[in-house]
Amino acid sequence: MTTLLLELPTELLLGITERLPFEAIKSLSIVNWQLHRTLSPDLFRCVRFTNRREDCDIISTVVEKYGRKVEKLAFELHFIPGQEDDDHDDLWPPGRTSERYPPARSITAQAQQLLDGSILPHVSRLRVAFFIGDFGHEVFGGKANPVYKRLEPSSETRAEEQLWPWRATLNQAFGALATRKGLRTLELHDLIPRDCSTFHTLKWWKLVSHLEEVEIHLWTGHNIDIGRQSSVRGGYSDFLDIVGLNFFVDGDSMTRVKLVADISGPIGGSGRVRRLNPFQYVSMPKLLHLELENCLIDKALCRFLGDHSQQLKVLRLKSCFAGRPLLHLPYYTWELFFYHFLIRRPVLEELTVTTDNATVTESEEAHSDDQGPAILVSGQEAEDVEAVREQLLDDPNRRPWAYAKLDPDSGVIVHDLAEIVTNNKMGQDQNKYDELMVLVRQNRERSRSGA
Repeated sequence: MTTLLLELPTELLLGITERLPFEAIKSLSIVNWQLHRTLSPDLFRCVRFTNRREDCDIISTVVEKYGRKVEKLAFELHFIPGQEDDDHDDLWPPGRTSERYPPARSITAQAQQLLDGSILPHVSRLRVAFFIGDFGHEVFGGKANPVYKRLEPSSETRAEEQLWPWRATLNQAFGALATRKGLRTLELHDLIPRDCSTFHTLKWWKLVSHLEEVEIHLWTGHNIDIGRQSSVRGGYSDFLDIVGLNFFVDGDSMTRVKLVADISGPIGGSGRVRRLNPFQYVSMPKLLHLELENCLIDKALCRFLGDHSQQLKVLRLKSCFAGRPLLHLPYYTWELFFYHFLIRRPVLEELTVTTDNATVTESEEAHSDDQGPAILVSGQEAEDVEAVREQLLDDPNRRPWAYAKLDPDSGVIVHDLAEIVTNNKMGQDQNKYDELMVLVRQNRERSRSGA
């Protein structure tokens, strides 16, 4: 069996072993030293740890035996670290009751050491995921989803952290992270939109100023208690200002940035009141690669791209929308977006715009992917809709351009079907995109030839 396994490509061996329980991988490596020698450098190149108490022993074993092989650490922070202890009396401040305060506790000593670099200090790539899952009411103490509440003044943030254990846990994690040395790549998944007192410290500024790659996935959740999405609530707008000021403004070394919003809380669409673009006051003088997902394009984004037009090499937009999100906000088309970028004569070498989210009818918008492909019957749709579909069929390079608006009460994003059909039929969005792509291809060819 040993010989057969070793004859398999490394990628296939990894594909097999990554589907095995961790104990099975460990046993397999111990039984066969040849397999162990072959696989361990790849198997432990990236490890995923949690702060769950039942994982402590196995984490210690992995760090002791394979720590030198670890290049990337993926850490999952559970606000409820373990269920094995039924006595939760220590989870709330003295004199407080569990009816108000959630069962969230400070991160374990081991978790703190993983974040601050006391354990695996040579790892330069770190991903931190904040796990809430279905425990929202327990984590937040049965209170409303915190992204809907306006942020307190920064002078009061520390007091809030002393009041709510989950916020203390969040700040403790970032406090440990801020002291880490040599970190070059930071990924934050399901980042809860709340301020932390650590963000306003010199050590956090030093960490951010040395980061080269940053990837942030925002968590918004869905608050069934009040039935409103974060996109129309002040707390989310406040936090995006915090993201811009505390993650990007001081990003003097950043070359790659990826920002992913939840579809229930898209970024962008800024106006006089609505400030949902964290790039409004950002420099990032070395930025080469930018990716955005679930974004409403607006003048603030276009201005930012224009300011970086002579350095940005890669721009990727996924599931992004144009239009007028709310009635009081400016109207912005894809044509304008591409035009304002084009006149700056960017040095862009890759432009990817994924518009799979565009639909042209209500039935198509309501159709779920798990229902299989939508069945479209020719002759039973409006003339304008039929014309758009024919254009898409006749030209494989043509794409539907997405327009959207927000329900002012619920905050749910809704396709602006009339704008989608009208703008796609006119073809000006596509024409300006094609014009920009000509320049992008020229830049790429010039770069390859060394001109």
